[in-house]
Amino acid sequence: MSHILETAPSQILIEAFTDILEDPFLLEPNEASAVWDVINNLPDDVNAIALTLKAWCQEQPEILEILKDKLSSRRRGPAEEVPAAKPEDYKTLLKNKMRQSFPEITEKKSGAKQ
Repeated sequence: MSHILETAPSQILIEAFTDILEDPFLLEPNEASAVWDVINNLPDDVNAIALTLKAWCQEQPEILEILKDKLSSRRRGPAEEVPAAKPEDYKTLLKNKMRQSFPEITEKKSGAKQ
């Protein structure tokens, strides 16, 4: 059985979103810039992080479809256990994926904030 957007656990949704960030061709430069802004302003709760990412994707129909595809390709195993992570771990993961896939955008955005 696969995951769907409406019922996917927060950790799985975040991980599926990071899959999108791994492929720089899935996001246009303006979308990548907007994602960086979202990531830099994520709340400090795993469920809230997932809701924020989902809300952003719902405003981007093409990205939302990619997220749904990523979720549906993640199969749930009989003993699927998702280790609890701290919100800052997810924030770091998301930022690192952005830095790897979109270095020019993240350097520009980080330089402006520091």
